[in-house]
Amino acid sequence: MSSIGRIVNSIFSGSNENTLALAAVNFDFSLVTIEAPKEFKPLGSAIAKTRRQDAEEGKPHQTARRLGALFEDVLPSFPKLVEAFGQRVSEIVLWAAATSGIPAIGVYLLSCLLAQAWDSKQATALWVELVKQRQQEILSKLANNHIVSKSSVFSARQEISREDLAIWDNSARSFIRSANQAKQRESDQLMLIVKYLRFPITSSGSTYASVLFVWKEALVNVEALLSGTPVDASSGLLLLAFRSWYLFPDLIVLGKGPPKHVPFHDRLFPAGGSCTLGQEKSMSSKPEGIQWSLTFSHLRYYGDPVVVQSNPNSSRVTFDEFVIAVLGHVFRKWGVSRRRHKDAAQWIVDLWDLISKSARAANATRQFVWLKVLAKAAENILDSDPENAIKNASLLHFGRQRGGFILSPQN
Repeated sequence: MSSIGRIVNSIFSGSNENTLALAAVNFDFSLVTIEAPKEFKPLGSAIAKTRRQDAEEGKPHQTARRLGALFEDVLPSFPKLVEAFGQRVSEIVLWAAATSGIPAIGVYLLSCLLAQAWDSKQATALWVELVKQRQQEILSKLANNHIVSKSSVFSARQEISREDLAIWDNSARSFIRSANQAKQRESDQLMLIVKYLRFPITSSGSTYASVLFVWKEALVNVEALLSGTPVDASSGLLLLAFRSWYLFPDLIVLGKGPPKHVPFHDRLFPAGGSCTLGQEKSMSSKPEGIQWSLTFSHLRYYGDPVVVQSNPNSSRVTFDEFVIAVLGHVFRKWGVSRRRHKDAAQWIVDLWDLISKSARAANATRQFVWLKVLAKAAENILDSDPENAIKNASLLHFGRQRGGFILSPQN
């Protein structure tokens, strides 16, 4: 055992400690590394030595330990989720939280929720508010003789800077970028479902209370699904959790007509662990997907709190997908109707094939590189399978509606 570990044990082992006195000890327990759960071990052996050392000793690890200790008393038990997320993450990437203890993994799950729902500036502002409110809550309970874990008290006295929280948020975004590539098919399939439904995230009380409610409800319900217990969901928080944690149970979607079963075949969910989606009735005919509205007190350094609504329904697109949206704008400018999209795509492919095979193929490639890019997008439209055809149609539609805004100030 390390010298730091012996110090931790000696501080925590006595039976007559005065917690108030301990609160005055300026001990940085965030430097302690905890053995990762076994489900995360394949990841630890796969990452480079320098990256592993940074994850176990650098800023992300220290922030993970501090946040884990700060919020450990409010976390429900979620062993199945730790196991499942460990296996899923080992397929993708993550280590700092894994070596910082179970509470830190729970906090990392929250970080993924916030990173998926909000941009980096908003998510960091939320973390500043959450840390401040939690530290005040711990010290208030301590002053009023409530039982508070010693590690929480230590963490309440540790400074967690906005910069540290921004780095912590960025680590979640890095995971999400990798996971989007590793689980693109499942993510796209889930987004197609979300896009045409209305699932607001409903909660009440302060921003702090709202975030903790969403976080804990997501943990408890995904834990139930992973235990083989079916769950009904009328709020968007579970859909946000599935998107953020890249765990995909089978869905039963209720709406007009008979219930629709959407299988994802995720091996991490046992039989029976399916989620039934009963969407909330919308006041308008236009679906709005997942929506989460919160009041931000720390979005700006000065000024009154502002109410902001998240937009987790928008997904990042690849360059090839972006060009398909551009092609939608081109088709609209050319006066091509939606039902003639494939005909126009075939014409572009044929035109590029003719030019590229001409006697001046090299010069043509340089002069008409824009046409080559469009031709590749057109080929993707013509060769797409039924699942990708739906997504491509959505990208073309977006390009027709908003392409002018993307490409130039004037439409």
